[in-house]
Amino acid sequence: MNGKQRHSDLEEFVSEFEALGYSRWSPYDYASSEDILYRYGVLSADTFHAAYLRFQPRARSFAITLGAFNWRQLEILEFMGPIISKYMFRSEHVRDFGISNIIKGSLYIPARGRYLNLLKIPNPVSRGEWREQLELIRVSFLKELFWTIDSPEKLMTTLLRDDFPFEWVVVPPILRAGEVVALAHVLGWSINQIKETLAPFKPLLEKRMILSNDFDVMIDEFIASARKHIKQERLSL
Repeated sequence: MNGKQRHSDLEEFVSEFEALGYSRWSPYDYASSEDILYRYGVLSADTFHAAYLRFQPRARSFAITLGAFNWRQLEILEFMGPIISKYMFRSEHVRDFGISNIIKGSLYIPARGRYLNLLKIPNPVSRGEWREQLELIRVSFLKELFWTIDSPEKLMTTLLRDDFPFEWVVVPPILRAGEVVALAHVLGWSINQIKETLAPFKPLLEKRMILSNDFDVMIDEFIASARKHIKQERLSL
């Protein structure tokens, strides 16, 4: 198959993916000019969804990651960035902790286990299968797992899941804990409720922390940073 045909496959896949209701989200600084960040839904809504197509030049294919967010949660997370990042391994750092990079660093990877055929879309071995790959994404992931997340409460339920594709060990767990703290403040949770909710993840988080292995100190810093942002918001009104 020649380069022109491969390029056509990519264009057709992107066009059909966008037909599902995903809108390109720009301008943002991507690793490649051919990477595409998408949103699904309205940013001012309680929840919106995101997808990231990361271009793989050698295969002339995309890798896809998916997620859901609350806009106010992301604003709090952006403010919390310096505190969160000091506990994260350098390999997991979110560059500059801008909102677009928080999103890209928090997305879930569907191409695992029995879905390894989604590693590269279109499949470089059988590029004509991209329609089947897209249908698998739509039915098994978007329809079943992501589009049903339509409120901050359901988003929190998803963040606290630890089954495929939402395992804590796949997405940087320190960042995931920050997401929980930020969303908990959107939902008006108490400090005790936040700490009790995150307690089951303490062993994993302490293994993945740098600077300190004191779970309670880290969560206290996350909460203090989130509360500081909310206080500044109120003062600016």
